[in-house]
Amino acid sequence: MNRSMTLFLAFPLALAAQVPSREPLCLRVVYDSAQRGAASSMFPPVIILMPGPNRGEVRLADSSGFLYYVPGNGSNVWSYRDGHYSLMIEGGESGVRFSLDVRGDSLVGSARHYTDNASAPEPTMRAIATRHACPNRE
Repeated sequence: MNRSMTLFLAFPLALAAQVPSREPLCLRVVYDSAQRGAASSMFPPVIILMPGPNRGEVRLADSSGFLYYVPGNGSNVWSYRDGHYSLMIEGGESGVRFSLDVRGDSLVGSARHYTDNASAPEPTMRAIATRHACPNRE
């Protein structure tokens, strides 16, 4: 089942090598190709990446239902290197990791939900994100 979600990102995607802007950019993310019991409801619908040159903090606009999100814990981070973005949202015993590559004006890759149970499968979905206008944030 496909489900559209939105990410607020602090960098322009069409120009991946450009230093991140100070204004957030929004992405609509479509999740598909569920593996190992994954469901789109396991992944946060809105992510905000705070500006930084090659890394920064990740925040959730609405953390309802995402027990793995602990605001300000220092483990919610994004980083960029050579056209690849890594996002980690961690807290306590579980979290979500995104591995996304720049493909034109999109980010394409995977979203993986994990727990500290080493024997548990890691539910994974393909993630395709495209830019959209951001709503005003007061």
